[in-house]
Amino acid sequence: MRERSFRFWRRYALELLGVGLGAALFFLIISALGAQPEALTGVFMSVPYYIMMGCSFALVLCCFSIHISYIPLVLAMGSTRREAFWGFLLCRTAVVVVAVALSLLVWAFLPGDVARDGRKLLPLLCLILLLAANLGSLMGLIYQKWRGIGVALLALVCGAVGGGCAMLVMSDSYSVPLFPSRIGPLGWWTAMGTVLWLLMAAADLLLTRRSLRRSEVKL
Repeated sequence: MRERSFRFWRRYALELLGVGLGAALFFLIISALGAQPEALTGVFMSVPYYIMMGCSFALVLCCFSIHISYIPLVLAMGSTRREAFWGFLLCRTAVVVVAVALSLLVWAFLPGDVARDGRKLLPLLCLILLLAANLGSLMGLIYQKWRGIGVALLALVCGAVGGGCAMLVMSDSYSVPLFPSRIGPLGWWTAMGTVLWLLMAAADLLLTRRSLRRSEVKL
């Protein structure tokens, strides 16, 4: 990958990460404002879950828009289709790696069962982030061909995120690890998530390569 193309995608990855962490902070503030004083400790102990939620939301939106705006831009600036393909993959992978590393860093300094349960959930949180990236990319590809369906899917995802945020705000269970108590058997969810991710990743890679081969460079 040429240096200029690498700089393009590195900057976009940093911006994407900034959007994700900003969304995480927004969700955290809303939850803290809606929680009882005695539950604030539990809210702040759940920071990695908010990082996961915010970065997942950012990955969906930004991967959606990359197909519409950023890939045509980098092609028009002289990048090859191969550089655009690998830059897109490395950009979103970097965001997933940083988000998981930040979650692990937070849990490394938290005591007791909260950190232990959180570390057990890291594979599942990583899968959620990867699924979010593939979902956003596939939605962007769908939007290019069928705009109405793409917009409807985006609205559904935004509604689901809003509902999840409302669930956190209204929950009265901040004094215990929030997500482990709600998701059920961890192994089952991880296995199902892995299968779903492999299917979505294969479809995403194939369709993205096909879309890039057919892309017209607009100056």
